[in-house]
Amino acid sequence: MFIFEGSAVNRGLLIAIFLCVLPAYAGPVEDAIEDRIARVGSVCVEGLGCASASVSSGGGGAEGPESFYSVSCATCHAMGIANAPKFGDASQWSARIDKGREVLYNSVINGIGTMPAGGTCANCSEDDLKAIVDYMLDALE
Repeated sequence: MFIFEGSAVNRGLLIAIFLCVLPAYAGPVEDAIEDRIARVGSVCVEGLGCASASVSSGGGGAEGPESFYSVSCATCHAMGIANAPKFGDASQWSARIDKGREVLYNSVINGIGTMPAGGTCANCSEDDLKAIVDYMLDALE
């Protein structure tokens, strides 16, 4: 334990030690903070070196309607968020089914209500989106 009796030399020495040791601790702390607040994704412009990197849909396996549903649709449809009809709940789908599959296809392709065009599946083609609708409707049978 240090006892300071008002000596300017002791205080100056302590401040000098503190200023020399502080940067050694500040670097890792700042790095950790930067890691925590870093952006989640990045943008790559065609023609730049990053464009050769492979793109993953996040599905982690063969991409098909079930995989796309799990990654992009289940967030809302599993719990009925924002009035999304729940997966497998025929009572919530019946009025929509009565309008026909083409109307459902158009809804997911163009968006409806709070669901954006393409749902949240940025990697899905129109055929993929139609297959997801078919997958969801097949679960009702």
